[in-house]
Amino acid sequence: MHVEPNYLTRRRLFPLLDRLLALDVAHYVLGHDDAPLPRAAFESLARVLRTAGETVRQYQRNDSAIRDALSGSGTDQDSSRVFEFVKAFQAGLVHEDS
Repeated sequence: MHVEPNYLTRRRLFPLLDRLLALDVAHYVLGHDDAPLPRAAFESLARVLRTAGETVRQYQRNDSAIRDALSGSGTDQDSSRVFEFVKAFQAGLVHEDS
């Protein structure tokens, strides 16, 4: 999912999330974390990723509009991880149609 420079695309990530969430498992092992992630935590992470991706799709590079949208989404707008995802989706905009 990550290459240098880091970017994410909805086109590639969202189907992967769908496949992973369809698995009947209690824990997920992420490539960059030390401990397995309980299913509920992974579901929450998937929601944040989808929200970030859809918000970037809608507002592209308008950081002010993205912050406003995220503040009303139930996503913790101050979370550095959320904005790390936003920046990765913004970087992936050029790859979205390829």
